[in-house]
Amino acid sequence: MLRIEKLIHIIEEALANEEWKPVFERKNGPPLSNLFFTDDLILFGEASQASVNKGCLNRFCKASGQKVSFNKLVVHFLKNVNLQLKDDISRELGVSLTDNLGRYLGMLAMHGRVT
Repeated sequence: MLRIEKLIHIIEEALANEEWKPVFERKNGPPLSNLFFTDDLILFGEASQASVNKGCLNRFCKASGQKVSFNKLVVHFLKNVNLQLKDDISRELGVSLTDNLGRYLGMLAMHGRVT
């Protein structure tokens, strides 16, 4: 748990220094940069070349001695993001592009609009 707290501090520092641009659920909603679960992590950020940065994960690995399994990571984009930009970001991050995040704890990770 202490190691994950270090990652949280690294992310907060990157947000404060504007090295990481979070996403917003609504125009005036709160920023969203990460969700932590027991042994899983979801990171949120602006879909732009300028935002592509593994710096936070690299600093976390250096500080904690842990390694990120980039072969287990996937990147997902909203439908309005240009396909070429999706491919460029996926390639630069070195992670697979996906349209389906599957299930987490028995629930679909992504679903259509809830009515």
